[in-house]
Amino acid sequence: MPNVLLRSALFAARTPTGEALLEEPIASQGDTVVTLTGHPLCDYDRRVFGACLNYYRDERPLSDSEDAEWVRVSYWQLAQDLKVAYGANVHRAIRESLIRLNAAHLRIRVRRQDIPMPHLIEVAFDDGYLGKNASAEHLQGSDLVAFRVLESMARLFGPEDWSAVSDSALHDYSGLTSWLTSFYSTHAGPYALAIADVYRYGGAVCELREFRRRLKVALERLMGDDVPESHRVAEFELDKTKLTVRLTRWAGNSALAT
Repeated sequence: MPNVLLRSALFAARTPTGEALLEEPIASQGDTVVTLTGHPLCDYDRRVFGACLNYYRDERPLSDSEDAEWVRVSYWQLAQDLKVAYGANVHRAIRESLIRLNAAHLRIRVRRQDIPMPHLIEVAFDDGYLGKNASAEHLQGSDLVAFRVLESMARLFGPEDWSAVSDSALHDYSGLTSWLTSFYSTHAGPYALAIADVYRYGGAVCELREFRRRLKVALERLMGDDVPESHRVAEFELDKTKLTVRLTRWAGNSALAT
């Protein structure tokens, strides 16, 4: 995924609301300014977006024109990609996430120049959906959804500004823990950050004092022996104003990935 999105509050560590946003500033690391028009996104949307991007690995290139082919996949298969059992609630959650992602319009400001960004993803439905109150019998795992990610979106950021996020980092956690695994996937070494900045980048809505407590709990969770080395925390330093995290995989590196 693009680093600028993973280093921002776009996929915030909070429950999404139904409130529509218009040119809403999204906190992000560095000198890039991001604004969102659409509905707020969350860590579940990052998971769904990541699952869709995985279909463009190996033999399938990103779509390079308006006439490009769509990827067609069933809700059952998307549930498998998300590492969850298919059911009516999962069907609804996937569909609502794809709607939010499809509706998201981003604007990126780099070096004082505004760059309208293509859709993160384009989605078309063919599942006979009857609304959130549809009974489970009207929702089928074999129902299809079609999507495509345009190459112009990838070119906007450039190949050097993307980071690989492991399936475990995407799907094994939620909330702040999930955001941290993706955020640090874009780094190559320990880097001291102001707690206030991490608070903004994560899109938290709790008080800063409570956020510091949740941050400590999340980082301790990521130190567990069951956490894959790709995103396991070896140690961290957390005081009233600063945070420094060291991942096991960095093995002595000290630079921030760029």
